[in-house]
Amino acid sequence: MKSLLFILALLFASPAWATTYYVAATGGNDANSCAQAQSESTPKATMNAGVGCLSGGDTLQVKNGTYAESFTTAFPSGTVGNPTIINNFAGHAPVAKSTTGSTAWNLDNKSYITFDGIKFDGSNHTDSTGQVWRHTNGTNNITFKNFEMWGNIGSGFSMVAGAQTSNITIQDCIMRDMGGGSQNAGSYPVYNVNGVNVIIERCEIYNVARNGIKYGEGGSGDTASGEIRYNRIRDWGLLDTNPAQYGNPAIQTSNYAGNLKIHSNLIHTPRAACGSGVETFAIWIHNTNSNVEIMNNVLDSDGCANMYLIRMDGAPSAPVTMKNNVFIHSGSTGTVRNDTGETHVYATNRCDIAGTGCATTGAMGFVDEAGHNYNPTAGSALRDAGTDLGASYATDFAGVSRPQGAAWDIGAYEYSRRSFLPIIFQ
Repeated sequence: MKSLLFILALLFASPAWATTYYVAATGGNDANSCAQAQSESTPKATMNAGVGCLSGGDTLQVKNGTYAESFTTAFPSGTVGNPTIINNFAGHAPVAKSTTGSTAWNLDNKSYITFDGIKFDGSNHTDSTGQVWRHTNGTNNITFKNFEMWGNIGSGFSMVAGAQTSNITIQDCIMRDMGGGSQNAGSYPVYNVNGVNVIIERCEIYNVARNGIKYGEGGSGDTASGEIRYNRIRDWGLLDTNPAQYGNPAIQTSNYAGNLKIHSNLIHTPRAACGSGVETFAIWIHNTNSNVEIMNNVLDSDGCANMYLIRMDGAPSAPVTMKNNVFIHSGSTGTVRNDTGETHVYATNRCDIAGTGCATTGAMGFVDEAGHNYNPTAGSALRDAGTDLGASYATDFAGVSRPQGAAWDIGAYEYSRRSFLPIIFQ
């Protein structure tokens, strides 16, 4: 009897009932039935038709091709431990290209869905207030990973409108060549207005018109929280050329954002604002933010004039904490601009020259600072010079655990033998 109960438990605990369907731009046919599309040899031809076959917990495998479609919103929700999966067929790199000028895919009150290995071409987007992916009305537990996104004028991902969005993960990605429109049109790779526990990790974001990532700017009752970690953000602010306005930062938090960890990121090479008279920032903590922690980042102005690495203004309800960061600001306006009236918390930050929040100053000892390889060398002043920040921050940009020596290192990397290996990012 016990053996029978054990077998039944295994059957009900595993997603044995889930079905896999196939889509192929070449050789597929939407006239094939859903039963036929369970075979690689008789797939559907479009992603819409493939999604139409899915029930919660099923998998859609997509083969090579560009799928130019007005995309469906009919993704079925999965469950805990058995998400609905839309992924690339092994070794393939399919491209989803929306044919609409505004929002391509809308996840409205959906949950437990994973998108893995699908590229998103937003070049047909002409609306700077639109999004490639829009999350609304309580959407939760959605994962996007191993993808590339480019070309859209509006935002890549937005968490907006209706009931609180939660547990959205964006990881292992490239978001590039996007944004446009007016100064504050909301054209950001990620725009989180009301998402709780939104995690952006291990992504490279570059060649964007405005901000890289923005959390907040919702209304009363909205909350934007989560983690921004292990990302490289560079070449942002391509259209910030009006000296009468602030340039958009690589990362911004705004109204009703809080409980946010920004750590182990590399931010460098701001673009058009430099030399144009526009004041810009790597990180801007703006208005009514609480419990924001900025830890173990490398912020490099690359000599950009009219730039503070961090600006804080408005009325945060708690001090911002900044520890173990590297501030490189020679040739720029300064490290930290504090317009809040608050006394913020600084510890063990190292700067190339003196500035606000700097515990020590001098050469960093990077492998190749000019080439933006921010690994510390064996003799680096960053080694064993940081503060122990606890388990939440105990992994570095490259996945190395902290500490490797007698104490934590300052900056995004912990010194290890990896410091002398070539960096292949993405």
